[in-house]
Amino acid sequence: MMTNVCPMNPQLNRKYWLHIENFVRRLTEHFTEVHVFTGPLFIPTYDDKTQEWSTQYRVFGGKVPLVSVPTHFFKIVLGLKVDQLPYLGCFVVPNKEIDSNVSLTSLQVPLKTIESFSGHLFFPELRSRRISDLCEEVSCEFIKGRFKQINK
Repeated sequence: MMTNVCPMNPQLNRKYWLHIENFVRRLTEHFTEVHVFTGPLFIPTYDDKTQEWSTQYRVFGGKVPLVSVPTHFFKIVLGLKVDQLPYLGCFVVPNKEIDSNVSLTSLQVPLKTIESFSGHLFFPELRSRRISDLCEEVSCEFIKGRFKQINK
């Protein structure tokens, strides 16, 4: 059964996504609380010729049930410190191998983008509060050379 898993490109899972997961774990050293949401996305693309949006994704699994392969994944990270503004980082990652030189900040998007694609509303109680950018509080960059170290 695949009730709690999503098919992810193996190279993404073993490399770039592993670094994101390790980055999030290390945030517990910096914040009092860290809240994380992760999930699949099926993001449409725009065809300039037809001027239409469409979503294409792989499906596998035989006759029934079929398993859809997400086009992207998201990770929303909320870091909290006592008596300070909350810190929020939202990232959308394509479900493909990503070069280790790609900056995590280049994958950062507004929370509303993920909400729009996922159909979920995250942290509604924070709508009326000022929120700081997580990547301005902590470095969202991966340290060059650490990719190979972590994979050993």
